[in-house]
Amino acid sequence: MEEATKIEEKGKEFNFLPILDIGVYWDPSEPHGFTKVYRKPTTSEIVKPWNDFGPTDWKTGTLISAIRRAYTHSSDFLKMHEEISRLTSQFRKVGYPLWLIQDKVNRTLAKLLYKTNPEHYPNPDAHREGRAEELPTKWSVLFLPWSGVPASAIVNKIRKSLPREHSRISIAFSTQKVRDLLPRYNTCKSSDKVLSSSDLVYKYTCDCGQVYIGETKRRLAVRVVEHTKPKSNVMQHVKICPEAQFSYSKFSIVARGLRGRESRKRYETLWIRYYDKRSLAFNVDKSSRDLKIF
Repeated sequence: MEEATKIEEKGKEFNFLPILDIGVYWDPSEPHGFTKVYRKPTTSEIVKPWNDFGPTDWKTGTLISAIRRAYTHSSDFLKMHEEISRLTSQFRKVGYPLWLIQDKVNRTLAKLLYKTNPEHYPNPDAHREGRAEELPTKWSVLFLPWSGVPASAIVNKIRKSLPREHSRISIAFSTQKVRDLLPRYNTCKSSDKVLSSSDLVYKYTCDCGQVYIGETKRRLAVRVVEHTKPKSNVMQHVKICPEAQFSYSKFSIVARGLRGRESRKRYETLWIRYYDKRSLAFNVDKSSRDLKIF
């Protein structure tokens, strides 16, 4: 029988139990724990160098399997981000091109997220209802990593070269970067830098310990001014909370560098769920509570 041992993780003591290549961590005083990829202390972390003789598929396959393991073995997005950062450093040391690593991270995580969250992505067959007999069901799907005038010209040439009666064409422009999937967590402490940031998920912490989570594309300073209005959720909470005193310094950034409304909404939902489970969120949305990201 495996017995848990005490281990220190980021200055905090946890019970630790290794199960194959998964490390399980939990604090007996809290109901929740976390998991992440586990490596033995004697592991060498040696992978086949990029310039060594051998099929390229072997090398890229090793990278992809490591990325998939980071996704499946991590209990939250932050642990997965830490594991992927470690993989990037590990494969860069043996000569893997940085663009190749980022491309494989983008593609692998996109496939996993598409599979896990089909409701977030458009259905190419949705507009074909009632016209099933008009054209064959065969599709030609093209994923283009760029957009703009040059891309549109290429797409038009493809449409003309492939007869409509032979197959229908679906074009998907994919411009996602790895930073759209993995946020850059805030490290700056200056209030000026915090309020001047944009494309982020922010947090307002009340004196009573309750938390408000929001997202904005604009500068945070603009959103903070809107929260000072009497009908805002923050001011409504300040009125009924005897310990509350509104202050700009209580706003902080929990995730930044999130391009696109969908990306920001995902992280806003994750953080609302995180604080709601601990009974600390005062802006809980019932529709967001049932949304499953992973």
